[in-house]
Amino acid sequence: MNYRIDTKTGRKALTPRREPYWQKLATRQHLGFRKSENGGSWVARKTFEGTGKREYESLGDDLTMSFDDAIKAAYKWFDGEKKNTMKQGQKRYTVKSAIEAYIEHLKIENSARSAYDTECRLNKHVPDDLKNTPLARLTTESLIDWRNSMVKQDEDPETVRKSKDTANRTLNSFKAALNLAWRNGKAKDDAAWRKVTGFRKVGEARKLFLKPEEIKKILDSAKSHDAGKIEGCKPVGGLFNFVQMGVFTGCRPGGLISTTKRDFNHKDGSLFIPKDKGHTRTIYLSDDANKLLKEITKDLKPDDPIFTRGDGKVWNTDDYQRPFKEILKDAEAPAETDFYAFRHYYASRALLASIPPQVVAENIGTSVRMLEKHYGKFMKTDRRAMLNKVEL
Repeated sequence: MNYRIDTKTGRKALTPRREPYWQKLATRQHLGFRKSENGGSWVARKTFEGTGKREYESLGDDLTMSFDDAIKAAYKWFDGEKKNTMKQGQKRYTVKSAIEAYIEHLKIENSARSAYDTECRLNKHVPDDLKNTPLARLTTESLIDWRNSMVKQDEDPETVRKSKDTANRTLNSFKAALNLAWRNGKAKDDAAWRKVTGFRKVGEARKLFLKPEEIKKILDSAKSHDAGKIEGCKPVGGLFNFVQMGVFTGCRPGGLISTTKRDFNHKDGSLFIPKDKGHTRTIYLSDDANKLLKEITKDLKPDDPIFTRGDGKVWNTDDYQRPFKEILKDAEAPAETDFYAFRHYYASRALLASIPPQVVAENIGTSVRMLEKHYGKFMKTDRRAMLNKVEL
């Protein structure tokens, strides 16, 4: 008996069971669909003439392989093409294996935090059926279906945009994992995922640009927090220096946290950033920033971290969040304010002060292209001001 396994609707209506639902493709050749509670998988079966002996081959799951793709895979197996062209190691190497190897790669090449964030993102958005699929059986169609499944169906365009942006970030990490596997010889080629692209024009520049008076209120609140003067808030100490240096330099919090006294050169007013999104760089400081760092580091040993809490422990991305939110609340800062708002403040003010974009980009650790994308309006103002100085 042939069952309707050729459509998603037909497969969905089947009752879960261990024995596959078979459909005959040719004499002694069948394609089967094994229905499970959470989906299903494709199986090929061939029967040997005379002996009646049967052999089976798992082809993949219906999330990553369509009915037509399953037929093609089955015929390749029937003809012996698959076993002759595919290395056994490639055949077994799954998406899950690729992701795990990529996470270990990030721990070494980038940082533990980068690896953790990527692992959480992929674990959240990559379903088990896709993780258990061998790389050799991935198809472009199935990966596009998975990418699209991350997009929320909502009447609010902003909700849809954000979900597409999240899908793009996840897809980038996913493809990076598969590309690493391919470079390491775990996949025959990268054609299946190379053709899958992200959604266009769904990223958005941050709209919040704090005003000088808002920055001053935040800094005043940070100073009050350190002094224990904000009611209901437990001071941790060291917050004012940390926040003020974020304003002075536009550095990401992780970059500041990674610095030690050895990295600060007060004579030429520079600070080496040992770890910032997997990269290193040297930034140049204003006189105010240089003076502040000289004061902070005057009693430190060369290998002592510059930015610490009142108890001497180094800040991490978790324990600065609570007091930081408390000072924002006390300062009545805009709801969307975060540490990165200081980065936008620094960049916008620097561009308005006619500092060349290349200098600003190098100091905050980004590219001129990204600077133009996020701060284009400030650069346009800067260009108009400079052109007005040209005498014709």
